[in-house]
This record gives sequence, structure tokens and C-alpha cells, in this order.
Amino acid sequence: MAAGSESERRKEIESREATHSLTPLHREEIDWEVIYRTYSQLPPCERQVLDLLVERKEPKQVAHELGVSWHTVRNQISTLRKKFDADSTQELVILIVVALYEEARRG
Repeated sequence: MAAGSESERRKEIESREATHSLTPLHREEIDWEVIYRTYSQLPPCERQVLDLLVERKEPKQVAHELGVSWHTVRNQISTLRKKFDADSTQELVILIVVALYEEARRG
């Protein structure tokens, strides 16, 4: 297989994966007030991690910025994903961004 076609195939797969991660977020099916309330009641350490992820920081950057180990951040992300029932970190971030948007619209 030629290098160009391999690169195109990889880009297509990445595009499908990114689209797939957004598919479950049917806005009308999610109680955004509950998501926002859960977010606003997070412990400060989890909230800091989540806020930095929303700012598009990678987990290792988050760890460096907060002065904690990467393993600590990884564990906090895992806990956050469970709290918000998110299948991935990307889905977690999307949930929070949309919940903040919805709250701002209501406010």
C-alpha cells in the first residue's frame, strides 16, 4: 500500500472515531441541569483537572500545571468519567462544555 493512501486511510479512521464519540450526545436526551450541578459540586482537585481539560490541555500538561503526578491526573479523569458516565475523556469534555453553554443560556 502506498504511503499516501495509508495516510488517507488513517485520517478517515480518525475522522470516523471523532464523529462516533459525538454520536451519543443527543442534547434532548441529557439532563443538562444535572450535569451542571454535578460539575459545580465537584471537589476542587477534580474541578481543576476538568477545567484544564476543557481548556484543551493534555493530561501530562494538567499534571505539570497542578504539580501532581500524571498517574494522579489519570485516576482523577477516570473518576470524572464515571461520575458523568462518559465513555472517553473527549466525551467528558464535550458534556461539560455543552452543560456550561446550556447553563449560560438559562442564566
